[in-house]
Amino acid sequence: MIITRRCKACGEQLPDHSGRGRKSDYCPPPKGCKYRAYRERKEFRGETVPRNKPHLDLIYCAGDNERLTRMAYEAGLLIGIRSGRSAHNFPVSFVDIEYKRPNFEKHLKAIARYQPKYATVLDLSDTEVSKQDIARAMMQYEQVLLCSSRTIPLIVPKLYGQVALLPDHVAIGYSIPTSYGGAKDVKLWELEGRRIHLLGGSPQKQIEIYRTLSVEASIMSVDGNMAQLMATQFAKYWDGDWVEHPQRNTNTPDLYLDCWRRSCENIRRAWGKIVDLQPGQLTLVS
Repeated sequence: MIITRRCKACGEQLPDHSGRGRKSDYCPPPKGCKYRAYRERKEFRGETVPRNKPHLDLIYCAGDNERLTRMAYEAGLLIGIRSGRSAHNFPVSFVDIEYKRPNFEKHLKAIARYQPKYATVLDLSDTEVSKQDIARAMMQYEQVLLCSSRTIPLIVPKLYGQVALLPDHVAIGYSIPTSYGGAKDVKLWELEGRRIHLLGGSPQKQIEIYRTLSVEASIMSVDGNMAQLMATQFAKYWDGDWVEHPQRNTNTPDLYLDCWRRSCENIRRAWGKIVDLQPGQLTLVS
């Protein structure tokens, strides 16, 4: 088993420890992680212990690129896939259905194989609100549970009024509106009191929606791969916003990999300031 050690203060991966001496649980100098942790403990000493941060599963929905998947995994992100795509032997926490050419039977086989924590069913209609459509989604919801009792099925609404027709216990996949689509007609207030998985969108938009929704809803998890698009097509990485890599336009080979690495680390760091993140799995699936 390969153990990935992370700083108790900031969550970043610690360097390998060799030789004698006690292993430090914090980043080495000049970073002040150890002092910051001490200062925070001292601040609350003798007072009520502060409430723990809410928990969140941060997922990269992989796109069949093993190198990108490995880098996300090593940065501490959980891995998701579209059904029918390869997981490259990484543990799978999320299975999303292929929305362009959905094959629900193939989707169920992927869920049965990987036993993920989350999985979508076919999206609700983007043209009408109907009880028949809700019944279809609920039937698929039950089929997912039959394939994997440990999986939380996600129903993805597209229109105003669909959420109200779903039972209260059903978890919602909220597709963040982008230029490519998303749940543009679903109102955020409809999601109050629900368990929510945030689907897609930019990291900054995900965080913005999280801050709004988490007051009245339980945000369980978030996934996305916009950083992959920005890295592979535009040589940009995320650091609060999209930043051009300093070596862009220099014909540097595989520059997108460094963009992707920076994005993964920065995205995880940004979320880590808001929530407690589920650490990535420490071993590969044999």
